[in-house]
Amino acid sequence: MPIENPKKLPHLLITNTASTEQYASPRRGGKELKLPLRDRNTHGTLLLNKLEHLRQEAEAVSNEQRSFGIDVGNGFYLQFESEPGFDLKIDSLEYMRSGIELLAVKESAEKTLATCFVPEGKLTHFIKLVSQYLENDTPKGKPRNQRLIDSISDLRKAALEALWMDDIETFPIDNEEIWWEIWLRVGNDREAYLNFFKDHASQIGLQMGQLEIQFPERTVIVAKGTKEQMSQSINLLNSIAELRRAKETAEFFMGLTSIEQYEWVDDALQRLNGPSPDCPAICILDTGINNQHPLLRMALDDADMHTVDPVWNISDHPGAWHPDGRVKFIWRYNQAFNGQ
Repeated sequence: MPIENPKKLPHLLITNTASTEQYASPRRGGKELKLPLRDRNTHGTLLLNKLEHLRQEAEAVSNEQRSFGIDVGNGFYLQFESEPGFDLKIDSLEYMRSGIELLAVKESAEKTLATCFVPEGKLTHFIKLVSQYLENDTPKGKPRNQRLIDSISDLRKAALEALWMDDIETFPIDNEEIWWEIWLRVGNDREAYLNFFKDHASQIGLQMGQLEIQFPERTVIVAKGTKEQMSQSINLLNSIAELRRAKETAEFFMGLTSIEQYEWVDDALQRLNGPSPDCPAICILDTGINNQHPLLRMALDDADMHTVDPVWNISDHPGAWHPDGRVKFIWRYNQAFNGQ
């Protein structure tokens, strides 16, 4: 809560936190990409053939769906892969003028994977870039679009796993029902994308959560179901930007009775080791703390709790802001428990 008419805090002195450095202009074009050596004709032809195959496949799927009166879903996901140990020119993969949207980027120690949404009929954008790479030179005599095309080791139509942003080892197994954390695209109409997803999710039997979080370019919701259900509808997939496994929150514990909470605390204490006498210590500014809580008692001694003014109360209590505008603070040991 902001303090009305805040005064200076003379007891909080932060020194030696900055240093002076000479300004150096960044290199034009940003980060220097680390690119592999390519045989222009071999590499370009390989990528062009793959793109042409994907284009024909997408057209065949669209025509088949239309013949049954099914909504096409307006596109598909395309995943780009870098060469192991080299960079991927990510900033050149998105082309919003054609509706091509960069959705997810995963980097590992070996390579980078980037997933884009490509609207129906817009794969020609990438076909054109590769064709220019093969056929046209820059004024300096280099292949046109070389930095992008040389950075691409492989490309493929992306599966559901391409949108998974958690560790791939946590991806659900066959027929495993989980709560999915779903990051929806926003496009030009946030509500339209949200309602579109909810409508198709209900058709395939997903259980929807009640709440949502809105970010400038994403809407985050949760839904319960299997990966088979999530992969069932092209329409459903086309509204998703990223997927994660929904994480457990403290809501369960907050809803317990005091007796139930004590049982959980006692169970945790049976499996925890307190910090050693020589463990690192940290200083935390706070308005007070109850170090008699069973989970804090082993890590925070009374002798390590201090206030600037000795008359201040070191416990966690209402009205911890001092009348003259100075905040109370204490010293607290790092609560770094080691599980058995």
